[in-house]
Amino acid sequence: MQRCGLEEVTASLTTEKVNLVFLLQDGPAEETEAIAQLAEGCGVEVKWVNASHMRRMARQGVPSCLALVGRELGGDLAEVMGRPGPIVLLSGVSYALNIGYTIRTSEVSGATAVVVDTPLNSDGRKTAVRASMRSDRVMPVFWEASLDAVAAAKSAGRRVIAVEDCGNVEPWDIDLSDEGGAPLLIVGAEGVGISQEVLDLCDEIVIIPMAGFYPCYNLQAPMAVMLVECLRQRIQRSE
Repeated sequence: MQRCGLEEVTASLTTEKVNLVFLLQDGPAEETEAIAQLAEGCGVEVKWVNASHMRRMARQGVPSCLALVGRELGGDLAEVMGRPGPIVLLSGVSYALNIGYTIRTSEVSGATAVVVDTPLNSDGRKTAVRASMRSDRVMPVFWEASLDAVAAAKSAGRRVIAVEDCGNVEPWDIDLSDEGGAPLLIVGAEGVGISQEVLDLCDEIVIIPMAGFYPCYNLQAPMAVMLVECLRQRIQRSE
């Protein structure tokens, strides 16, 4: 979650756990210096960003500061798999822009992390990260093989849930909360889908209804459906 502006960030640093603070380069010196000192005293990392980046991240306007709360950063794959909340696995995907858009969708919906299994080289990965609006700054993103990610998820007690045409249940008909194990949500490349080797390891296979001429959604669409349903169920359980 985001805390936006001097008042919210100051209150956040003094009343809750803050995971990261962004400060505006060339912002009001008195405000940014005060927040920088407060964050340092709390042991919170500070990143300085320009006005363009701040505008893209902020709920409104170009504030002098932002704070990230509610999502742990850092840690290796095994450690992150042990945290609550949904984690996304993009299995065998190869289009950099689609990867980036899905990473951003995952961050916005409150996912814990994203794992990407892709043949892309370093330049392709950089393109994906840029397309995500640098969501990797506020959410762990791993570049790992699908089987390694699934093994880490199962070791952490996660339920492994794939999205594929061969599924026999729709997302709103299953429990996507952390009850019984937080979900690892898997989506595969368009046209190719998820390998049978990975599907054989899944606890559930979900299908997203389609009613058009073309036989598959763009990569981020089914994951958006899954993640929003996860969020809806979490909100409903907290009420």
